[in-house]
Amino acid sequence: MRRFIRNVRIFDGQGTAPFAGAVLIEQDRIAAVLRDEAMIAATTADQVIDGQGGTLMPGMVDSHTHLTWGSSVEKIYHQFILPADELKVAAWRNARVLLDHGFTSAYSAGALGDHIEPELARAIAAGETPGPRLVPSTLERSPEGEEGVETGDVFNGRGAQSMRDFVAYCAQEGVQSLKLVISGEDALKPGSSGD
Repeated sequence: MRRFIRNVRIFDGQGTAPFAGAVLIEQDRIAAVLRDEAMIAATTADQVIDGQGGTLMPGMVDSHTHLTWGSSVEKIYHQFILPADELKVAAWRNARVLLDHGFTSAYSAGALGDHIEPELARAIAAGETPGPRLVPSTLERSPEGEEGVETGDVFNGRGAQSMRDFVAYCAQEGVQSLKLVISGEDALKPGSSGD
């Protein structure tokens, strides 16, 4: 499928000033960026989109996102931690909101629930829900418990084996970004920054 976006000012992110032009997309790739009026007029496509003089630019990347933090520009939660089913709904909505605002890639910096972001990343990649390409994470891992004491919970325990177990679990679940809070996080667990 060929899509043609015309009547736009193009910001290409390469340091040049925005310029009037059009963009031809074949399948999911940019095939041409056109400035020449004759070439623009001669271009045919399955779908022609009139940009109405707006700015067309590359997608932005959110390099430190928390999709499971519930509040967004569309919905404000008056609490930080939500039940698992609401966290999932919030993450799906927040992914769509990011995409709607021009972010085409997001790198997670930790989630408030397990399994949510890997599932969301798979759904986005499969075209089942709108959202930016997502490098998913899971719960932030902080140093808790005693070294060498196995808790049966990969999110707790100190020492090399506990960390190996955590990383193996994350790889199996589809987590691609680990957030390690080495000194603890007072905002989530008061007093833990001294651990």
